Amino acid sequence: MSFWEWLASKNGELALAGIAGSAVSVAMEWTGVLPALRKLFVGAVTAYYLGPIGVPMFRWALGQIDVGEQAASVGGFIMGVGG
Repeated sequence: MSFWEWLASKNGELALAGIAGSAVSVAMEWTGVLPALRKLFVGAVTAYYLGPIGVPMFRWALGQIDVGEQAASVGGFIMGVGG
């Protein structure tokens, strides 16, 4: 499996959503380059490993709103911001 195939998989999408969430966190709280890299790494790892746990919590928080396939990506994004 190549990197691009992995990136298109469910786990790759979670990690990418975590990186995007971390990038938002970095942009909002800029403290320097090394802390920014640490936030990006930790956000991606948090989304990758805790994203599957966060998806049911995200669906529970939204209640009756049907988020369908996007729940994993949005859940990963939120985990990345929080991570």
